[in-house]
Amino acid sequence: MKHQILLVIISVLFLSVSCKTSTPDPLTKVRLAYEIKTPKSPTKNSPLLILLHGYGSNEKDLFGFADQLDDRLTVVCPRAPITLQTNRYAWYNLNLNSGETKYQFENVAKAKNEIVSFIKEIQQKHGLNNSKVIVGGFSQGAIMSSYIGLTEPEMIDGIIALSGHLYPEVRNQIKFNPALNDVAIFVSHGQQDNVLSFDQAKNGVDYLENRGLQVDEHYYQAKHQITSENFQSMKQWISNQIN
Repeated sequence: MKHQILLVIISVLFLSVSCKTSTPDPLTKVRLAYEIKTPKSPTKNSPLLILLHGYGSNEKDLFGFADQLDDRLTVVCPRAPITLQTNRYAWYNLNLNSGETKYQFENVAKAKNEIVSFIKEIQQKHGLNNSKVIVGGFSQGAIMSSYIGLTEPEMIDGIIALSGHLYPEVRNQIKFNPALNDVAIFVSHGQQDNVLSFDQAKNGVDYLENRGLQVDEHYYQAKHQITSENFQSMKQWISNQIN
């Protein structure tokens, strides 16, 4: 009898831990591991912020910002599906051997579809189907955020692009329709960025503005990084979007 009670207790503890895990769960159809922070005062359909890490990082990187952001947010940070090394992941592979960063756009498009599906699964799992959705990221995560937000304006309300840029292939997929005009866009970049050039980032912003979109631009005397000033500007912008 004591053994049976002990087994029941262990089973309950195991289930309790399992409910808190962020690994992909086939029962809830969430395909990527992720970290999540729910609002301090939960309300139905609280605003959802998806943050995408950069190349060679992981889901815990940008999740460090979660406790400092607006308390009304549900913050979700997924782990990219491609393993580079231990605790280092990517949304798509890059060829860095030639001295010039190269990519295959079909892999970028595949990553986009994976993230879009993940967002829908998160909304379903956490009851956020009618939430305002902001997708943001740093570096490769910023590239993906821009791609998703600019080509899926019906499901995305805001874009945060931290030190990213706009691929030429993405430009060809953008449909400048009324739905896209309702997507808020925050772009920031370091003017001394030695990974993704400032000029290339600014060229993408100019392209969007010349097509009639409004972009909230923030540029800093910085390299490929998120400065404290950059973070504070982003934080205020997010709160403005959900007020």
